[in-house]
Amino acid sequence: MVAMGHALRQVRASLLPCPVNGDPGAILRDRDGRVLATWLLDIKGGRVQAIRSAMNPDKLRHHGAPADLRSVMQEA
Repeated sequence: MVAMGHALRQVRASLLPCPVNGDPGAILRDRDGRVLATWLLDIKGGRVQAIRSAMNPDKLRHHGAPADLRSVMQEA
């Protein structure tokens, strides 16, 4: 997870907290605002139990234009 955070900082990605499908989550966007992934948080008793991620461009389109994850990671 630390390596991923470092790579995302290098490409100036941002993680924006927001509901995902009505549940707590976040959208990960590249520096141009395109969607890299969504994170859905499973919360129980006020604590995060699991983080579910969607990275399939076909499933991200309703959140905005999807990014080319392969190109972003190669840049990192």
